[in-house]
Amino acid sequence: MNVTTVLSFVLAMIFVVGGLLLMGYAFETRGWEILMFSAGAIAEFIGVAIPALLASRRDRTARA
Repeated sequence: MNVTTVLSFVLAMIFVVGGLLLMGYAFETRGWEILMFSAGAIAEFIGVAIPALLASRRDRTARA
């Protein structure tokens, strides 16, 4: 297990948990609901995409 794997996992978890928090608090903030919910959804997407993108990059470098 290398440093990149651990850092990508930690960063992805921060994005996922932060996105859940943003989406959860979105309905408590009057006037900012759609913005906070959208930011939470984007953070969730980034959190899920980080490991997938790094895994595909790692596969390309392993083959070369």
